[in-house]
This record gives sequence, structure tokens and C-alpha cells, in this order.
Amino acid sequence: MRTVETYLLYGLVLYYSVLVLVAVVMFLRKNKVSRSMAYEWIIMFLLPFSGLFYLKFPIFDSQNTAGLDSFSSESKQKRQKIYITDVAKDKEIISIQDVLAINSVYEKRNVVMDLFSYDSAQYVKELQVALMDSDTEVSHYASAAIVGMKDRLEGKMFSTKKDFGSNPSDENAHRYLVSIKAYIESGALNVSMIRKYERNFCMFMEEWEEHDSTHKQEWFPIYLEYLTHLGDSEKALILAERFVKETKSQDAYIAALKATHSFQKTNDFQRYLSELRKENIVFTDYHYDILQFFLQNEVKDDKS
Repeated sequence: MRTVETYLLYGLVLYYSVLVLVAVVMFLRKNKVSRSMAYEWIIMFLLPFSGLFYLKFPIFDSQNTAGLDSFSSESKQKRQKIYITDVAKDKEIISIQDVLAINSVYEKRNVVMDLFSYDSAQYVKELQVALMDSDTEVSHYASAAIVGMKDRLEGKMFSTKKDFGSNPSDENAHRYLVSIKAYIESGALNVSMIRKYERNFCMFMEEWEEHDSTHKQEWFPIYLEYLTHLGDSEKALILAERFVKETKSQDAYIAALKATHSFQKTNDFQRYLSELRKENIVFTDYHYDILQFFLQNEVKDDKS
């Protein structure tokens, strides 16, 4: 796609070509050049530069020059702010909302193409913003990036599932669960599709016959979270009890508190808190913040 700047250059070439042609014709016809005509020629020659002068200085209305801002030093500074470092090296860019705010089609297309070229899964929210952009090229690139990202995640999920089928080891089970979780958390799925893959995750956890129990226990917090999303209180509460009994860990107690809090099982909730006070567990800052939340917002309705 040609940019506005490209059309401007074409226009300047055409303009000066016409001037040269007229000058050649006048020379061949040996027309006399008066002082007033000389002034007119000087004005015609310098006229295009007045437009560049208009774009160069920010005292004019920037709204009218948004599509042409690559001529100004201010625009170059904006582009330097967009890219934190070399994208090809670090793959890190500022939020695409900042790029869209610049209102330059050239910038928007370049940045969305960068997202398309690298790891799109990191920038799903930004791509969804670009998907709604008024420029068809920007929205097309964003759509293609999202579709490509979903295809890669689905391919990874199916390949790891196939690997587990061929070799049902704990390592292959772990890789398959990682791929499902990545797809669920990609941000590219609607709620119904998220619930579908959460069910698939839970079904696999039920059927997985692990060789080392610690490998499966590692996934219990996510398993409990998905069972809670699906509203399966019976399985969630049984799993929470099992998790606490088998590990007595901060992960187990926090997961159990989350499940009993979500399903408003006050007696179980209070029991886990009481057990937790007797355990000599050192909490991380993350788990401690969650615990403080539960202590301040205890379940009031007992539905057990």
C-alpha cells in the first residue's frame, strides 16, 4: 500500500516536471522574461516548500497534518517512543493503543505487522483493539494475526495430546495441560469456548493415571479453579479436601478456601481457616494477600 508521503513525492515530481517543460517551451519560443514573470517563477518554484514549512512547525493545527507527520522531527520522536528496543531482538512494544492514538495509518500498519510477525499470543488485547480500527489494512492484519495465533495454539494442543496418547508419561501429560491452559488464557476465545476447554482439562485430570502423584498435585489449583467456573461444587469440594490432606501446603489451603468461598460452604471454609492456624506455613506475599481477603470477607450464608 502506498502511503500519503509516497503520493506527495509523486506529486512533487510531476509538479517540477511540468515547470521544467514550460520553461523549455518558453526558451524554444524565445519569449522574453519580464521582472514580474521572474517573480512568478520564483513563487512557483518555492510554493511546495511552504507546505513542508507548515508541517515542520507545531504552531499549526496538528489535526490536519496527522497523515503527513513523518516529515516532522516530532513524528520521528513519536516513533522512537513506540519501539522500546529493537523489536526483532526483544519483541517488546508499547501498547498498540498508543500507536492508534497517533492517528497515522503508516505507523499503525507497521506496528500491527510486527505483532503479526512475532509472538501474537502476548498481544491479543492489543490485536483486538486493532481489529476494530477504521483502516481496513490494520484490521485485516490484526484478524490474520489472531487466526494464526489460534491455529498455532490448537496445533500445539493436538500434538501434545497425540504425544500423550502414544506415550502416557507424566511429562507428556504436563505438556498437554500446559497447551490447554495456554489456549484458555489466550484471550482469543469467547466464554462458551473457554468453558468447553475447561471441561476438557477437567476430564483429562480425572482420567490421568499419574506415575508420580506430585505431578498431578501441581495442577490441582488450576483444576479446582476450572471446576469452580463450571459450577461443579461436588467435585470441587472433594478435590479441595483431597488436596489439603495430601499436601498440607499453602497452595492447597488457598485453593480450598477459594472453592468453599465460591460455593458459600461456610462450615468447610471456617474449618480450613482453623486448620491453617495450626499449621506452621510461611506464606508468599501473593498467598498472604489472598488469605487477608478471605479473613476480611468471610462467607455469611451457610449452604452446607
